[in-house]
Amino acid sequence: MKIFTLLCLGYLFTTIQISKAQDDPPPATTAYGFERENHNIRQDAVNIKNDKDRIAYWRFRVEREHELNRTMAANMAVKELAKARSDLKRDIAYLKADEKNLRKNHQVVIKQTRVQLKDNQATIKSLDRKIRQANKHKDFESAQYYAVLLDIRKKNLTDNVLLLENLILWQKDNLNQLKDLEVDTDDYVGYSDTYKPDKAIAAF
Repeated sequence: MKIFTLLCLGYLFTTIQISKAQDDPPPATTAYGFERENHNIRQDAVNIKNDKDRIAYWRFRVEREHELNRTMAANMAVKELAKARSDLKRDIAYLKADEKNLRKNHQVVIKQTRVQLKDNQATIKSLDRKIRQANKHKDFESAQYYAVLLDIRKKNLTDNVLLLENLILWQKDNLNQLKDLEVDTDDYVGYSDTYKPDKAIAAF
């Protein structure tokens, strides 16, 4: 009977571990599955920097060609400046869309982790009661069975707490960086949009 009980416990432990590996959230040391979103945002930042550099360059060229009275070159510079402004607005829109997508996905993971945390807390309380009842009725085999489940759930709960703490910290740091980038970009767009070449050049 004891051998049969141990075999059942071993089978149960293995089954639960496999299930845990499939259903639990990723460990706190991973990027939480946001690699694609982060890559898109980094690429947006690179594109925005390039757009800003192009705007600065073509603003200089517009003024320079105007000073030299080179009409055709000035006309080309005005067109390129307009393209750079348009690209900057487009890439800012991409950045905001990617940021929104990241926020949404991040909140989904936090919500899932909180659900798992509450489930583990409730299960731990239930298992505690079952162990006490089993010991009260001197059903030590059932008590041992529930104790195995309890240890697994406690470990899951610890993992949930650590993951949730790291997710919240990661969200705060990462999204603050995005906010700083967005503010800097918006300020620059406001500045570039107020710049207009001389009417004489713009008419070409």
